[in-house]
Amino acid sequence: MKKVHTAMKIYWILALFITGASSVSVVLNHPTSLPCSCGEKVVWSKTFPIKATVAECQKKECVVTERFKERFAVTHEKNSLFLKSAKYNDQGQYECSCDGFIKQVKLEVVVPINVTAAELGNVTLPCYADTQSGVRDVTWLHNEQNALHFTENGATNPGDGYEDRVSLTDDGFRDGDVSLTITGVQKRDAELYRCFVQEENIKGYPHAYMLHVNGGGDQTADSDTEKRTHIGLILPFSLIICFLLILLCLLAAFARSRISEEDLIQNPRFCKLLATLSQHVDRTGLTQQLRRDREKAERELHAQRLSWLRVESVHRVLREIVQETRFSKASSALTAEDKFYSTLEQCLMVAQCVKQMEVSSDSSEDHSGVLGLTAERVQRQMPPEQELVEMKQRLSSELLQHLKKKAVGILTYYQPERENESEGLRSVKLSKLPELLDAEQKRAESLTEKNRENVTLLQRQTHTNLSAERELHAQRLSWLRVESVHRVLREIVQETRFSKASSALTAEDKFYSTLEQCLMVAQCVKQMEVSSDSSEDHSGVLGLTAERVQRQMPPEQELVEMKQRLSSELLQHLKKKAVGILTYYQPERENESEGLRSVKLSKLPELLDAEQKRAESLTEKNRENVTLLQRQTHTNLSELLKSMNILQSLVLDLRLKAQKDLDRKKIEYFQAKCEIGLQKIRAEMLEVQLDTYTRDKIAAHKTITEKLRAELKSSELDKQTLESKLTSFQIYGEEFEALAEEYSRLRREISTKSWALKEFST
Repeated sequence: MKKVHTAMKIYWILALFITGASSVSVVLNHPTSLPCSCGEKVVWSKTFPIKATVAECQKKECVVTERFKERFAVTHEKNSLFLKSAKYNDQGQYECSCDGFIKQVKLEVVVPINVTAAELGNVTLPCYADTQSGVRDVTWLHNEQNALHFTENGATNPGDGYEDRVSLTDDGFRDGDVSLTITGVQKRDAELYRCFVQEENIKGYPHAYMLHVNGGGDQTADSDTEKRTHIGLILPFSLIICFLLILLCLLAAFARSRISEEDLIQNPRFCKLLATLSQHVDRTGLTQQLRRDREKAERELHAQRLSWLRVESVHRVLREIVQETRFSKASSALTAEDKFYSTLEQCLMVAQCVKQMEVSSDSSEDHSGVLGLTAERVQRQMPPEQELVEMKQRLSSELLQHLKKKAVGILTYYQPERENESEGLRSVKLSKLPELLDAEQKRAESLTEKNRENVTLLQRQTHTNLSAERELHAQRLSWLRVESVHRVLREIVQETRFSKASSALTAEDKFYSTLEQCLMVAQCVKQMEVSSDSSEDHSGVLGLTAERVQRQMPPEQELVEMKQRLSSELLQHLKKKAVGILTYYQPERENESEGLRSVKLSKLPELLDAEQKRAESLTEKNRENVTLLQRQTHTNLSELLKSMNILQSLVLDLRLKAQKDLDRKKIEYFQAKCEIGLQKIRAEMLEVQLDTYTRDKIAAHKTITEKLRAELKSSELDKQTLESKLTSFQIYGEEFEALAEEYSRLRREISTKSWALKEFST
């Protein structure tokens, strides 16, 4: 656990401008402590609104300064600063410095308004805030615990123990009235309440209340009685909890099932109990309390994930800054301005090492790190405190500059025309970038919502179309059956008419005439039908109507006889037609007897079923072959895409190789061009020297050089003489100092003449 705290300290330094300093709130005249959790050497100081040292600790020996000695103390366990009784002037910014780390703690002294309420009564704690400028939620805290969380859509999430007892109205929220109303006040509701809006970032006004609950009776006696009552109820209450948990498990198992009649008959009491308990649980089998606990845990997990994501994002951006600086200044020497990057890189490296060497908090064994290192030893490699402070002061500006540069790079990539814009124009566009991103996000959300509505509408339309298609298919099948029977009957009539055209009509043939007459009347009525939505009087052909044509139907007796015989005649005709079809495709069956034909016709449905099954199997096999072909086609396309990717990579490598050769040739060309330029410069320099130094000037320079050399020799002789005299006259005081000054003067003169001689020689 100690190593985990150490790693968190390092990450706190790197992500200071996002996470900020920790905050501690305390009621006026109440005790509190400011956490530090550092090593042995600790310095506590107050940095705002005044600067002063509060306490210094070294090797578990802490000394509090005279000014803060009466009310401040330092704990020996974690070196936290303990405040015995907080005063209003104690609030401000405090700083804990230890082992090169600096942690800032903000102390807030809350001055609450005293409010008194009667037990089991109602009380309202007034609070007001500006809820029209993007405020989305209200939070009331009771002793740093959530009492009520109210959102702008009217959702109320009470804290533990406040279910159905706290409220905040929608109308009040819209008007800026975020007052808290508590019904059925209990003794545990006493003490501090605070009002916040906008995710606890903005305080309401008034901000804090100290609630006092008045109840009858001796509190001590009530407390003892309550303790004894609790002890007496532990065992039965535990049994009740176990029973309820078993029932909840059963409800969770049967949450989506329905109770049948058989269950009601066999277990009526159990079914009644399940029905009663199901009113207090949701579909997943969770009670309201468990559901609220789960939602609270999910919100906390979401907040932790967001916090981790912020720290990880900052860490990655810092690594990008270090890497870019390293590559851009790899060849140049490290300057004082670049000390920031080396300090930042060292902090990142130490943090990464400590993170890799972390050990789980439930392990009590001694785990040695890599190469015998531990987190404490790695932590000692942090830069000095002064460098850390300078790095922290410059960190936010460097990070902001890097993010702006990155944003400009992204905008330039997608809009190349912005590459030549000025820095001022880029800054203005970057300042408006959040608004543009918010507008794009809102537009994307509106398009997503519209797309969902279109999908829902399309699904409904598809369902309607499918229903209409099924109904149309059923009507087509019905029409096809009727039309098929109608055509077969006409074939029967036509065959009878042609076979008995020359013979007279007998009583047996009365069936065919009746059938023909019925078919003719039905055909005429069908041709004379008029649409049902037409209200005009349409006269038929030759002035006939459907009613007059229907009067031409045969007598009722003949119709009854025709209907009785119709099914047998229809079956006989179909058999005859089937035999004709079989004879057409198999001529050898033409000479078979009637009995054999009848037997084969009786087996015809089985043969047709077998042929239908064989056709279905062939269709299924064809589908499988089509599926196999599609898979093979997909595989071939995948292989083709892979081949194309490989070909593209090869083409890219070839282009890179050709570009590399081209760059090498360009470099050689520019090198040769530079050499030629240098040769021209040297030739020009030689011409200038030849024009400058003529024979007369060279002779004059030689004369001057000879004179200077002679003077130099004489000066050296004088120097040697003075040195010999200097060694002999060292015993003298002031005279020796005069000789030393003379000696120094001569040396300066010799060096000056030597320099002049050297200049004339060149």
